[in-house]
Amino acid sequence: MALVKCVECENEVSDKAAACPKCGAPIGVGEVTVVCLGGIDISIYKNDVFCGRGVQGNEITIQTDSDFSLTCVENANGGRSTLVINKGMTARIGVKAKMLGGVKFLDVE
Repeated sequence: MALVKCVECENEVSDKAAACPKCGAPIGVGEVTVVCLGGIDISIYKNDVFCGRGVQGNEITIQTDSDFSLTCVENANGGRSTLVINKGMTARIGVKAKMLGGVKFLDVE
């Protein structure tokens, strides 16, 4: 068991808890939003399970209810990149095609 901070009240809570005992906020569930940039056409996978197809300008949101591998595959040439996402993580991740094929991840605010 590890202690994590509640995202609402910053109370220390067991990572096994479903909710914070102080404020009731869910523990360990966040969202990662994949933002498709730069004319890319990709397929997005969570632990090798298809989650959706992204094209420029659209966003796909995935719950982070467990640790998982996020893989983006460029549909034109099969290039792929993978990130490890931790349980409870909340982030916006940009995805853009590399110049010679493949996919790169970028921070998005």
